[in-house]
Amino acid sequence: MSEFYSVFLSFISEPGTTHVRCCDRPEAVEMAERAVCVRRDSRDDWHVSVAQWGGTETAIAAVCDGTEPTALLDCSWRSRPAVSDFRAAITHLDYLGTAALYRIDPQASEQAATVFLPLWFGLPLAEVTASPCLGGLVAVDSLAEVRTLRRRFRTLKSRLADGIVAGLVSLPAAGATLYEAITGLHGRERYVTPLPGTTIGFSQGTGPDSP
Repeated sequence: MSEFYSVFLSFISEPGTTHVRCCDRPEAVEMAERAVCVRRDSRDDWHVSVAQWGGTETAIAAVCDGTEPTALLDCSWRSRPAVSDFRAAITHLDYLGTAALYRIDPQASEQAATVFLPLWFGLPLAEVTASPCLGGLVAVDSLAEVRTLRRRFRTLKSRLADGIVAGLVSLPAAGATLYEAITGLHGRERYVTPLPGTTIGFSQGTGPDSP
């Protein structure tokens, strides 16, 4: 585990930097309202599209209540190249800039879409940056769950940042804590991308690529 996180943290920290708590970092406030929609067709190809305003709370609540993502009002979806499976569709996901991910899989579910909350691994520390592709996805059933998980994850990251500044928490320990905060959410479908450009390092649940 420690060796893995020494590599993991090479993507989020420059050696020799001084860690300063910075509450004005972008990750400390909700900025992104973009959504990604991944749809499976009859040939098992996965089509990816993006909408700038598809991740608002109103949109997320509507999809959780059964509205098809492509039927959301005031949302214009832009298509991206199709991929071979769901994991490939989320391997390069921008967790920082994406507020919601919707998966439409007629072969696996009768519901309009499965809603996932992206959680970014970046910490609110000056002089420390994280790739936007470091993070995890957690399946949610309601807007209330989205709000609760966001609040708890941000609180966790804030406390870890304070611990790093105080010298009580190491960067490897912080990375391990964020990773385990998602993998430990038992009873939910969830995915984690541990390093930028890699395939999904952890998956659990009843997703379309499950063994």
